[in-house]
Amino acid sequence: MQLLPYSRNDAAKVRSIIADSINYAPEYVGEKAQKEDLEYFDEAYNEESSGELAYIVKQEGEIASFITCAGNVRINQKERWYITGLFVRKNEMMNIIASESIKLFLKQLSPDIILCINVHPAAQEIREFWESNGFILRPDLSIYTNSENEFISAYSLTLES
Repeated sequence: MQLLPYSRNDAAKVRSIIADSINYAPEYVGEKAQKEDLEYFDEAYNEESSGELAYIVKQEGEIASFITCAGNVRINQKERWYITGLFVRKNEMMNIIASESIKLFLKQLSPDIILCINVHPAAQEIREFWESNGFILRPDLSIYTNSENEFISAYSLTLES
């Protein structure tokens, strides 16, 4: 697997993944979540001037996952990166691909950076996935809300703030 910066050339393939995916960093839960994700992708990642940070993970030449993030958030002099979306096509390998995608992303970050995964509190299966992969619920690092003003839970691999 290989982590690469997202390019607008990948838009059609990434959109196809989002349309048939599990988001391992969901801002929303319920029936409208996937529609919201597609609308956000169309707004934020199809524009030439988008300042959003995004990456793809390729496996055997095909896009296996799409990662969105908010980087360089500084709180108490510590740098944090927040995964705001991790989309993996629904299949029997999706949990493995999600886990491997985050491992690849972590390898690119400085060891001093704290990586957080944003998860809607009601997304119980996703929360259990992160907890089973060593991530810890960190209410003190939960700084984002969705458009419905619901706080998004942050998970991190460390207790360090």
